[in-house]
Amino acid sequence: MFQGKIEIENGSIKGLVPKSSRLIIEIDNEIFDLGNSFAYPGFVDSHLHLLSGGEFLSMPELSSAKSDIECIEMVLKNKYKRGNWVFARGWNQENWFKKEFPDKELLDKFFPDEPVCFFRADGHCFWVNTFALKMCRIDDYTVSPPGGEILKNSNGSLKGILIDNATNLVKRHFPKYTKKEVWSLLSKCFSHLAQYGITAVHEIELDPLYLEDFCSYFSSSNLSLATKFFLSGLNIEEFEEVISKNEVKELVGIKLYMDGALGSYGALLVEPYEDKQTHLGLQLLSEKELAEKIKYASEHNLGVAIHSIGDKSTNIILNVYKNYLNEGNSSPPFFRIEHSQVVNFDDLELYKELNVVASVQPIHFLSDYYMARNRLGNRTIRAYLWKSFLGRGVTLISGSDFPIENPNPLRGIDAFVNRAKYDTNKYYSNEALRIGEAISSYNYYPCLSINESPHKLEPGCIANITVLDRDLFSISPAEILETNVIATVSLGKIVFSAI
Repeated sequence: MFQGKIEIENGSIKGLVPKSSRLIIEIDNEIFDLGNSFAYPGFVDSHLHLLSGGEFLSMPELSSAKSDIECIEMVLKNKYKRGNWVFARGWNQENWFKKEFPDKELLDKFFPDEPVCFFRADGHCFWVNTFALKMCRIDDYTVSPPGGEILKNSNGSLKGILIDNATNLVKRHFPKYTKKEVWSLLSKCFSHLAQYGITAVHEIELDPLYLEDFCSYFSSSNLSLATKFFLSGLNIEEFEEVISKNEVKELVGIKLYMDGALGSYGALLVEPYEDKQTHLGLQLLSEKELAEKIKYASEHNLGVAIHSIGDKSTNIILNVYKNYLNEGNSSPPFFRIEHSQVVNFDDLELYKELNVVASVQPIHFLSDYYMARNRLGNRTIRAYLWKSFLGRGVTLISGSDFPIENPNPLRGIDAFVNRAKYDTNKYYSNEALRIGEAISSYNYYPCLSINESPHKLEPGCIANITVLDRDLFSISPAEILETNVIATVSLGKIVFSAI
């Protein structure tokens, strides 16, 4: 944290002159007086989705709905179309009066003549209508793909719900965005993120089809944040020419999925779900496929980030990676497990031994806590093990998974520090972090997790700076959420100012 004058030239910090009760930022000889505010090394969101974020800010958001019909009413008031498809996102049956997956029949009633797809809050489950199913050639006889589930009614008819790998049967039919649309969504998303003090982001799952559009945007637009890309690794071998050239400095890794999400029963668990005793979740990659993907990434000098929610999923990943290294294979530049949400205590040591980064989203604790307890029962004690990771020397980094969650880093920092406040029974509050640990997971370690120089307020460092109206180290924990962002500086430019 710093007060005084910060001199910035050509995107880098040139000098700092300490002075209490005042913050002045000089950028290429232009003075910005930010009053009695405080500068921090810039906040980084280590896990988000930029295109989906832009969509979220445009399409109907269904998280507040209490029923399936309320979702439809929201969409009818604000219809968002991409090509001929109707989209909305954010529904969550756990928040409904009737906590059951919806059915396509209601969609058919209101949308009989156009394809409709509503994304569940976790992004791992689609609710689609009959028109969309027919377009995608999915019928009552379609078999669920490995790592996916096509839900059917008791009579064998399609329910209109597709989970995890089954969603790929629909995704491939979505209309492709034009370059103009991509640019518009990126601008909208970056503008939104900047107001939260976010100076840099890790785009965690970029479709290689849009890589060129992304790159052209960053070379042409003044409205952007420092960004690094992870390409979707689903069919990455199809883009061998793009990957082999690797001329894009922002391209740092590939993103894989080992399992799904807790909310849609896709997270892969060692023991059955507490509230669905016949179900263990879904494994989206075989051990052989994972090893092959790791090798591919290593050969192309790309890091690996792999989604894992369940304890079985994480155990598989760690052991596959350990065996891969023990066989003498070269390691990728870095290895991250995204979410790291439910972890066996014994596996914590493997994170450290294998130098695996735990990439978490603390705000998930706030939104998923009660649902997680329903799904896991007593096993919830092995969820959200933030302090346990740090206690074993594991690198811990933070993000939001925006648009799945609110991208405000202060909400995440509050969840880290004030965990006991949200755990009313105080079952798991011992995993809370100190304020310095929480902040470092948002500005220092995210850079190290992809082998970049960390954000610092020092001469010679890139000028990524978050300006707040309070000193987070001296206020009470209860005041964290009362803190306001005054300005955001990314790559030496002010991209947001509240003054």
